[in-house]
Amino acid sequence: MILDLIKQSRNSSPLRTQLGVLLIASFILIILPVIAYTYISNSRTIIEQQVDVQTKLLRQEALNLDSYLAEIDRYSLLLRHDAGFMDIIKKKGPLDYRDQRSVQGMLRNTFYSRNDILSYRLYMVNSGENYEIEARLNKVNSFDWDDPSSLPYYGVFTSGRYYRYFMPVAGEEGYIRYFRTIIRIENQEPLAIVELAFDTSHLDALTMDHRREGENLYIADDESRILYKTTDLPDSLLLNAAERLSNSSFRDSIRVGGYDYIAVSYRSPGYNYTLYNLIPRTNLDSTLTETRNLSLLIGFIAVILTLGLSSLYIRLLTTPLQQLSDQLAEVGTGNFSSLENIGGSREIVQLTDSFNAMTREIDDLIKKTYVSALNEKTAQLKALEAQLNPHMLYNTLQAISSEAIVNKQMKINFMITALANMLRYSIKGGEFVSLGSEIKHVRDYLMLQDARFEDELSYEIDVEQDSEDLEIPKMSIQTLVENSIIHGMQGPDGRVHLKVSVSLKGNLLRIAVEDNGSGISGERLDYLRQQFSGVRLKDDQTSSLGLINLNSRLHILYEGKAGLEITSREEKGTCVVLTIPVFEEHLYV
Repeated sequence: MILDLIKQSRNSSPLRTQLGVLLIASFILIILPVIAYTYISNSRTIIEQQVDVQTKLLRQEALNLDSYLAEIDRYSLLLRHDAGFMDIIKKKGPLDYRDQRSVQGMLRNTFYSRNDILSYRLYMVNSGENYEIEARLNKVNSFDWDDPSSLPYYGVFTSGRYYRYFMPVAGEEGYIRYFRTIIRIENQEPLAIVELAFDTSHLDALTMDHRREGENLYIADDESRILYKTTDLPDSLLLNAAERLSNSSFRDSIRVGGYDYIAVSYRSPGYNYTLYNLIPRTNLDSTLTETRNLSLLIGFIAVILTLGLSSLYIRLLTTPLQQLSDQLAEVGTGNFSSLENIGGSREIVQLTDSFNAMTREIDDLIKKTYVSALNEKTAQLKALEAQLNPHMLYNTLQAISSEAIVNKQMKINFMITALANMLRYSIKGGEFVSLGSEIKHVRDYLMLQDARFEDELSYEIDVEQDSEDLEIPKMSIQTLVENSIIHGMQGPDGRVHLKVSVSLKGNLLRIAVEDNGSGISGERLDYLRQQFSGVRLKDDQTSSLGLINLNSRLHILYEGKAGLEITSREEKGTCVVLTIPVFEEHLYV
């Protein structure tokens, strides 16, 4: 079906249009994929460049953060470098007043050496005394804490290589807790524990650019805990993203909370934490939009240039063909003068020369044969017209009819009138007639046959109203009636009753001719049906040639939409149905 539509469109479209469509389709299939690939490649390059830039930025920020944490490390060991302090914390049992004042003074001096420390706690293991100072209280206080081992992650910061641990504290004003163990070098025995709480001012300053750009920066340690973040995304989503990124080299696009992000990460070389940055894809929209618009602009310019060059090329190619087509149309009107040499290509020049030679031969042939053949046909027609002049027959039949009326032979008058009507009907031109005219002709024919067979023939005609103006093939019903009379009277009693019925159902006109005659044998019926279906059998059965010819005529006139159907039983009768489509335009052959 689709191929038929393509062929029909191709046959009805000019060559110029077909070539234009072909060139444009070729351009679309070749150039546009290249443009699409370039856009995708550029988009990927932009993303990779963004990832590289962000990776370098995270690396620098991690180095800055490591430097800051190293300062915290050194700060936590300031008391460790004081020999007096070390002597005090090595003592067993409660401290005297002088040692207490000395420790409090060293703790106060150490605390005020930095402005980002929120609190400083000191747990002395041997003496069991604990001291703290907070920025908001501005003094050193002692507090009870019987078991320092109950501190969170005690086993982590009292063992290992560095004896330290970072721990985030959630809240409206988050801060970071830092634990450091001061040990006896000789046997790694814990002497004191330093607990610091420092604010995130340094981290806030470090991540200001990320906040401004709407990026989601966060820090996670090896224990899958969020140490710090600049986003409102839940920790569970951030940790899930970190776990997925750990298996994808940190350079993948990732979907978090229903949004797409470009994920970048960098692991600290000095501390057990990793910096993660989730950059919303919308941040790259402007750059990607510019790339897309540039690609579309290049594609549009390429399309315009292609259309212009293609139009020029097609015009140069098809103009000689159009001129050749116009001159061939002149030849079709009977002008057999030679074509002008159009040029344009070698093939067109050869085609012009060949057609010029053909038209000259045709012109010579017409001059030699056409005129003489036309004169011969005219003479034959005039001879035939002289032999069979319908006016002479009409006048003769009219004279006989008048004589019958004068002698009061009305039956003969009716028969002569019917015969004249049939003669006039049969020789008048036209392939189609109205149903009413055909029915009148059938009535005349049946009247003559009734006069011939007398009591052996009876008939009835039933025509549906409002159908007499419909056009049907001429002599079609008369052929069916004649066939029924000829074959129906071959029975033992030689009597037959005919019924002609005409009905209109939808857009189909149904004409049935039924008789109660001798019927048709099964073998003969199969033969007729095969003939109606288009199967041509070679035999001597020519008695139903009228039906076969009528069926072929209907198929030609109505392009296979009309035909005959025949049913019969031996000694019971025969019914032939003629079906014709109406209310549509027919192509007459």
